[in-house]
Amino acid sequence: TYNLTVASVEGASVEVKAGGEAISPTAEDDNVYKVLPNVAVTVTYTALYGDDYTFTGDMVYSYDSLTEDIEINSLTSMLVAEEWTGGGDGVTWKDANNWSHKTIPNQNIDITFPRGDDDDVAFYTVYISNGAWWDNREMCKNMTVNGTVMLTSDANSSSWCYLSLFGDVDGTGALALKRAGLDNATTIDDNDGDQNYENRQIKINCNKFYVYKVDDGDSYLNGSEGFSITDAEVWGLFNLNGTTEIASLKLYDGAKVYSKSSTSTISTLIVADGESAIAKADGGVFTVQAYRSETSDSY
Repeated sequence: TYNLTVASVEGASVEVKAGGEAISPTAEDDNVYKVLPNVAVTVTYTALYGDDYTFTGDMVYSYDSLTEDIEINSLTSMLVAEEWTGGGDGVTWKDANNWSHKTIPNQNIDITFPRGDDDDVAFYTVYISNGAWWDNREMCKNMTVNGTVMLTSDANSSSWCYLSLFGDVDGTGALALKRAGLDNATTIDDNDGDQNYENRQIKINCNKFYVYKVDDGDSYLNGSEGFSITDAEVWGLFNLNGTTEIASLKLYDGAKVYSKSSTSTISTLIVADGESAIAKADGGVFTVQAYRSETSDSY
């Protein structure tokens, strides 16, 4: 007999048939099947569909017969990467028609916000859900931002809205958080909705990261191991939960940034308005390696 080794694939089940009949893996290894010579073999990966996965169709490997041990490991994932098209209502994350594959991203799905046509950088306002953070949230794995994306909520909202990231943020564009209701905050964290944190630092390495406010609103970054941010600019109130490293942070118009029960390190802090302040709260600590004060008239 020959050994047929079939690698597991993220988001897919697998069926192995020899001579048209389904066979089981060996007792010693769930990925190894014993196959007789001169027998036709098919290996079928079937994409899983449901609340946790949304994928493309089947992938089939066929052999008229085996003449040696075979290992199938070229397929690593059947996950669909979603791109924002705005083809639904144009603003709501949970409108499936706004995504390229007509499915709402979850913690396993990479997403992209495209740059736009020609030389015009697209601007996207995207509403993330209103409701209790533990049972109603948006999720994605890695986010590529090549346009400018404003994550906010309906201005009439009176509750919290959350995006849980299970990867990092990259791209040539800008990501922004904006307070959009009197009792509402826009939050990014690494929680899966069952209060299970991934225990890793989230990197926000797109070109710019902005935090805006409306009225007295605030925005949060919640992370079990914090965040690493390349370049951030803040208008309003910004709370950091989890150890956070920011290479460049600029504050405008009385902006306040709080390190809540954590340590935040800022390589370069720029205050563009004399009334801006940076503070610690709830036992948090700030370490500022370089500081510069400038008037807002310069910007």
